[in-house]
Amino acid sequence: MLLLAGETLDVLPGETVLDCLVRHQVEVKSGCKAGACQSCLVRTNNVPPAKSQKGLRQDLIDRGYFMSCQCSADELAEIELADTEVFPSYEANLIQVDQLAPNIFRYWLSPESPIPFRLGQFVKLKYHAVERCYSIAEERDGMLGFHVRLIEDGAMSLLLRHAKQGGSFTITGPLGNCSYQAKSKEQPLLLVGSSTGLAPLYGILKDALCAGHSGPIALYHGAADATGIYLQSELLQLADNHPNFSYVPCTDVEQDEFRTGSPVTISLSDLPDLTGYQVYICGNPAMSRAMQKKAFLAGANLADLFMDPFEAQ
Repeated sequence: MLLLAGETLDVLPGETVLDCLVRHQVEVKSGCKAGACQSCLVRTNNVPPAKSQKGLRQDLIDRGYFMSCQCSADELAEIELADTEVFPSYEANLIQVDQLAPNIFRYWLSPESPIPFRLGQFVKLKYHAVERCYSIAEERDGMLGFHVRLIEDGAMSLLLRHAKQGGSFTITGPLGNCSYQAKSKEQPLLLVGSSTGLAPLYGILKDALCAGHSGPIALYHGAADATGIYLQSELLQLADNHPNFSYVPCTDVEQDEFRTGSPVTISLSDLPDLTGYQVYICGNPAMSRAMQKKAFLAGANLADLFMDPFEAQ
C-alpha cells in the first residue's frame, strides 16, 4: 500500500511509483521513464533508493524528491506530489539560429526574466504543444544557447525547422547537476560525449575555464562521421589559449583529421588511470553507461562521476 494525500493506493508486484500513480489515474508528469528527464518527480519523508535521486539537484534531494519511475512502489509508505515551484517556468523568444553542422543547429533564446542556472544543466523547452529536454550550452548577452540535432520526423525537429525569429517558447527548469563543480581548481577533469552531448560539456568547459581551473581538462567528442563534429575551430582555439585544455575529436569511421573509434575507448586508452579525476559524460545512453562503468573501474570515485544520458523522449 502507498499513501498519497490521505488516500491509500494498492500496489502491484514490481510496479514503480510512477506506474502506480498512473494506474490510479493520479495526474503526474512523465517523460523518458529512464531516470534522465526528471519529469516524474514526487517527494517523500521516507528514504527513497539512491538510484531514484541520481542526478538531482542537491536542494531537491534534501527535500526528499525522487524520480518516481526509478523507485518500486513497495519501497515507500507515503508520498506527496511535487510542488509547482519545483518546476519554475519562464517565457522566452527565439532570437537567432546558427547552423553548426549539417543537422545540428544552435538556437538562441532570450528569457523574459532572469533564470538562475549553471551551464550544462538541462531545461525543458516547450514550443507549441511539444516539450523536450535540452542542455544549456552557452550564454551570451542574456540569451541561452541550445545545441539541437534535428532528426527526420521528430516532433520537435519538425517544429524547429520552421521556427521564426520572435517565436515564443516556454523554458522549465533548470534541472540536473551536470555542471562544473570541481572540488578544487587543480583537480583533473575528463569530459566525454557523443553528438550533441557536446552541448553540456561545452558549457562545463567554458565555466571551468572562466573560473580559472588550472588542472588538466581533456575533452573527447565522438560522432559517427565528420558531419557530426562541430565547434571544432572554437575548441581548437580554446586549446591554443589554455595549455591545460586538450581537445580530441573522434569518429567511428576513419577520417584523416580525427582519431578513429569511440570517445570511450580512446579516452581510456589515453588516460587509463582516472584516480582523482572528475568525469562528465553526456550523450548516447549506451555510450554514457559504458563510460560510467569503465571510468569507475579505472579509479574514478562514484561521487566524481556526472552523467547526462540523452534518453529518448
